[in-house]
Amino acid sequence: MILMAVISIVAVQDVVDLARLGQLIACAITLPLFKNYSKYLGERPALNKLPDKGGGGGLVAAGFKQILNTFHTIGKTNPMVARFLIGLSFVDAANSSCLNLLVLYCQQQLKSDNTTVLVAVAGISTIPGAFLGR
Repeated sequence: MILMAVISIVAVQDVVDLARLGQLIACAITLPLFKNYSKYLGERPALNKLPDKGGGGGLVAAGFKQILNTFHTIGKTNPMVARFLIGLSFVDAANSSCLNLLVLYCQQQLKSDNTTVLVAVAGISTIPGAFLGR
């Protein structure tokens, strides 16, 4: 994120080009890591047998049913973990909404054109907040 903020200030001004560059950087970092660590991934046997076609729903619904059954089991045995998982599923959308509202507020209320620095500062400030929130 810091690299993208610096690049947007120094070089790239178009939003579409900046998004493309961000995706390229993410892939350039992720793919070599995956290649290096994929050798540690061995073959694993299937945990469950696939259902027959006559069971209703087919193969596509079998995975969703298994996830739902697992979530129900977690909810019965550890309800706080189930609540945490529900919150975790929405945390990315909440962070994106806060950053989008920050940009709109800065542009419309504060009349600031360069909001990239503010988004970078807001993103970096969440790191100590995560440690203090424990």
